[in-house]
Parts: sequence; structure tokens; C-alpha cells
Amino acid sequence: MISEREQLLDKLLRSEQIARVGTWCRRLGQDAMYWSPELYRINRVDPKNYVPSTISVLPKMHPDDQELVINGEQRVLQKWRQDPKMVDRIRVRMLDVDNTVFYCEISTMVVTDEAGSPFEFVGTVQDITDLVDAEQQLLAAQKAQIVGQLAGEAAHDFNNLLAIIMGSLELLEDETDPKARADFIQSALAAAVRGKEMTRSLLSYARQAVLNPC
Repeated sequence: MISEREQLLDKLLRSEQIARVGTWCRRLGQDAMYWSPELYRINRVDPKNYVPSTISVLPKMHPDDQELVINGEQRVLQKWRQDPKMVDRIRVRMLDVDNTVFYCEISTMVVTDEAGSPFEFVGTVQDITDLVDAEQQLLAAQKAQIVGQLAGEAAHDFNNLLAIIMGSLELLEDETDPKARADFIQSALAAAVRGKEMTRSLLSYARQAVLNPC
């Protein structure tokens, strides 16, 4: 017969699976960690062949994000001293078995002993890859909207500049007064220079968009 405790544990594990959230804990100053079954699944490792620890998890992280875990204990304790009820949250990039990137949010709280001193860290790890993908799609859509607005504004401005240039050239064709001809030429040149500056700005923006894609 299944006990009430076993039923509660089963419900907890099912909830973790649905939410794609794993739980973990680690004693202060120690490297070894406890992982819930869902956390093994999130990290794509077999619990039979993997011993979780702060050191063993580092190779599974993107190199640029490893420092967040290496300095995690110091960072969390510093925040805890300022606010004992705080929850530290960081977003990290993890590497799948084929080195593709997936995203996780790691949350950490400090557990204290009877004297009020920190002795354990507890937390969760949530796979937020779908959320990050949605954020990137939203940013891409916003960028496309901005580009569309810029293109519309640029087209309007270029039409105005072309109207100045064409109008000045048409007037220049029938004008005989040297001063008036010089004014028309100056107006056309000024509009052309303004068009060149606009083109340079648009090209600069386009290069930045390529260098910093969503």
C-alpha cells in the first residue's frame, strides 16, 4: 500500500515534470549537491552515471556563464546579509550533448540554523528555453517593426530631398541670373549632402543589426 508520504512525493515529482523545474540543495562550503529527478532530466544526464556537484556541472555550462556559478556562494551570501528573505536568480546557458544551447534559470535561497547562521543553500532550476525563444521572437518582431518605420520615414525624407533637387534643377534650367542659379545649385547640393548623410546613418544601423541580431 502506498503511504501518504509516497503519494505526496509522487505528486511533487509530477509537478516538477510539468513545470520543468528541478530542485537542489547544497551545504555551505561543500561541493556535493542533491538533485531531484527532474533536475537530472533538465541537465540531460543519467542519475546512475552522474554525481551532481558545483564542479561537475561547470563543463555543462556555456564558458561565458560559468563564473556565475563559481562566484555563486559569495554572491548569494552577500545578498543574504542585505536581505535574509532574498531569492537570488540568474539566467545561464547550458550545453546539450550536441553542444546546442538551452537556457535555465537558477534560483537560490539561504537556509539558516537555529542560531540564525547560514548552513545550506536550496533552490530550483527551471528550463526556460521556450520562454527565451519567445522573447527572441518578440524582439525580432519589434526590430522588424522599427526597421519598417525607419524605412517609411527614410522614404518620406528621401522624397522630400529629391523634390528639392529636382525642383532646383528645373528652375536652374530656365534661370539666367547668376546669383539665382548659384542659389538653386546650392540648394540641390545641400539636399544631396543630406541624402548622403541619411544613407550613411541607415547603413550604420544595418551593420549594427547584423552584428547584434536578436
